[in-house]
Amino acid sequence: MRPIDSLKAVAAALLALAANLALTTLAISVYAWVIAPGHPGAFYQAMAPRIAMWSAPPGGFLVLLLAAYVLGRRRPPRKAIAFAIALGLAYVALDAVSGTASAGTGAILNPMYALSMALALAGALAGGALAARRNA
Repeated sequence: MRPIDSLKAVAAALLALAANLALTTLAISVYAWVIAPGHPGAFYQAMAPRIAMWSAPPGGFLVLLLAAYVLGRRRPPRKAIAFAIALGLAYVALDAVSGTASAGTGAILNPMYALSMALALAGALAGGALAARRNA
């Protein structure tokens, strides 16, 4: 993998993190509009971390699967699996830094966070494997 590909993996991971945050915000909004409308804002603020805990892990899986697949097959000479690993590791690092900065170390030292990061890595690897298979 070329050094520029590593930078592209970090940029793609940053975009994937933003996309997953947008999906999580959408899940919270759907909850507020459809499932439990009419509550005060404090109720939704209290529910947001619970909703995010169950919507962000599959969202990260799907976003990274799609990103690794699209970016891995876009340039066949690029090693799709190596790029997917770089993408997944960059995503985990960026998520850990942003999670620690916003909520403290305790926010990332729990089993649910570990599961979320494992799903994100699995999504990236699955997307890279699909891209590599298609490029072969």
